[in-house]
Amino acid sequence: MKKFVLTLVVLLAGLIPALSQVRSLPTLENKMGTFYLDGQELTPQQLEQLVGSEIFDQTYTPASRQLKASKILYIAGGVTAGVGLIGTIAGSALILSSKAGQKVAKGGQITEKDMDQQAIAGSAVTMAGGILLGLGSAALSVAIPLNVIGASRLNWIQNQFNEKQLNASFGLQPNGIGFSLQF
Repeated sequence: MKKFVLTLVVLLAGLIPALSQVRSLPTLENKMGTFYLDGQELTPQQLEQLVGSEIFDQTYTPASRQLKASKILYIAGGVTAGVGLIGTIAGSALILSSKAGQKVAKGGQITEKDMDQQAIAGSAVTMAGGILLGLGSAALSVAIPLNVIGASRLNWIQNQFNEKQLNASFGLQPNGIGFSLQF
């Protein structure tokens, strides 16, 4: 009897890995706007064939445009805001190091005759820096929602495709040996 049970266990142990090798259906992944099917990068044409022209035209095309626009706005906004911040700091430093700035720092009042070229230039640089900082911040505030909306629309395509997939397997499961159906 022991030999029979041992033979049965060895036989089942050899069969389970063979039976559990049922191929699962392909999985679509979206990584920062690039789609992969089972690890292989897809071209836009391959994606269109996979998800259909309606979803591709109505969802993928506008969403990818939103992502591209958001990337451009991120770069332009970041550079503009950075230049504006540097200009504001440099202009403020020019003002503070001028004669008028020194007088204000000592608690005195300045008049028009106290304003030297350095203070005037510092004021102009500070204002220009503030304007650039505001423009850059506005570009960034537009880029963020464009990025979030575009990315969520691309994730929707991924979810729609993967929800249609059905995965069946037989073999070792979390609660023992058996048949698993995932959908």
